[in-house]
Order: sequence, then C-alpha cells, then structure tokens
Amino acid sequence: MKEKRTAWPAAVAAALTILGAASASAQTTGSLTLNSPPGDWVGGGELSQYDGTNASYSTSSDGSLIVINVYPTSGGWWTVNLAAPPGHTMAVGSYEGAVRASFRPAGTPGIDVYGMGRGCNTQAGRFDVSEVTFGPNNYVQSFSATFEQSCEGFMPPLLGEVHVENPPPPPALTLALSVSDALLNKVTGAATISGTATCNKAANVNVGITLTQRISRTEVSRGFGNQSLVCEAPGAVLQVVVRADSGSFVKGRPVEIAANLSAYDAAYGNYVNVTTTQVVKLK
Repeated sequence: MKEKRTAWPAAVAAALTILGAASASAQTTGSLTLNSPPGDWVGGGELSQYDGTNASYSTSSDGSLIVINVYPTSGGWWTVNLAAPPGHTMAVGSYEGAVRASFRPAGTPGIDVYGMGRGCNTQAGRFDVSEVTFGPNNYVQSFSATFEQSCEGFMPPLLGEVHVENPPPPPALTLALSVSDALLNKVTGAATISGTATCNKAANVNVGITLTQRISRTEVSRGFGNQSLVCEAPGAVLQVVVRADSGSFVKGRPVEIAANLSAYDAAYGNYVNVTTTQVVKLK
C-alpha cells in the first residue's frame, strides 16, 4: 500500500484546534513525550520530549474533546487532540478504537496528534486518561494521558504521553436582578422599573425587560425596554422605562417583569445570559 503523507501549514493546523467553547486564559504548564518508531510519518521516527524548560502550552476543551497545543522554544508546534465519544464528558479510563477526533461517530472516541507540518489523513488508536479535572465552562485544570496513534491504519504506532496543568480557574461571571419598584407615569403611560443588577465581578451588562399586564379577561398590555450599564461588584442601579406597545399600563394592577441580563465573561470568552421573572404591583 502506498504511504500517504499530509503536510499542513501552521495556519491551517492552528485553525483545526479552535473549539466552540473557549477555556479561560492561564499560564499552562505541562510535558509531552512522543516516541516515534521508524516508519511513523507524524513523529518522524524520533524521540521528542518537552517540559517546562523547552516548551510552552495551551489548552481548550468543550468537555468531550481536549486540545493541547505545545510550542517548543526551538520553533514549530505540536497538537494533541483526545476526545471521549460525542456527548460524553472526558473522564478517567481507557478509550479503545479511537478514530480521527473531528469525525468520530457516536459511541467512538477520537484521537489526532500532529505537528511540525505533518499529520494523518486517517487515524487509528487508543488512549488512557489517568487524570482529568474541569473547572467552570470546561476549563481544563489538569489532564494526563498516554496514547497510541497509527497513521492511515498501517504505519507503526506513535506512542506518547502528555500532561498539562492550569492554575485554579477564575470565577465564572454570575448575574442577577432584583426589582425594587415599578412606577407608572400618568402623563406618558410608561412604566419605570427600578432595581439592582448584581454581579460577582465587573462586566458590561445589557438588560432587556418585557413588561406584561393583564387589564381584563381579553385585554393585555405589553412593552419592552432595555438599558446597558457597567456592573461593578456587588451591583449597579437599574432604571428601565417601558412603554406599552398598544393600550396603556394601569396603576394598581400586578405586572409581570421578565428580564434578560447578558454580559461577556472575558475570563472564559463566552456570553452569560440570565433570565428572571418577577411579579409586582404597578404603583
């Protein structure tokens, strides 16, 4: 059988490591050993060993797939992708019958080890996870595994061992809203919702409020208002003016306040969305 060889530019390889869920940035430490026998294309038939003295590391995960990037100080890069079957969280244990991580079918684990411009078209392998600890938002706090990968299903297996560790995860952003008052402006017919948006760390928060009031058995008044504010822990004052889309709000009747709070959590690179519902009397 003719040997297939794939050479990937660094930009393309880096793009393949991007996950939908980003991990928090942190100073990752780790080690990587690649024991490549003669005939293995990816490892080039060499023993490669990296630790904290000759390489830097980064990690990301969606909870199932763990991506470890290794950047030797001498130049180049290595990427180790190890994945539990789709829909399963990575856990300590043995994973047999792994195929290319990006295309693994249901019930099948994944593996894809490549770097220095060399990668496989197809992979067959296995790996053993001896340690894995996640923080919020699939933050990889620690991970250790040994693995075997055979390119194209016939090349001698590349043997490897990887370990990474991150500092304790930063807190994930939390948001909440407490309504203190709902006042009707008799002149404009608009309702002003007052309260406090709370947060556990500084964030730019957008608050959208939908106000619903049943006037009679057949009539409902509804309106929407929003406000952007800077929330610095523990909170920020909120005042949103809501005008009815049709009709008008009525003083003395209950109103349902459905609020959505949205803010970007820079530590984890994702948006936090919180929805709350309260019922108060419109004064």
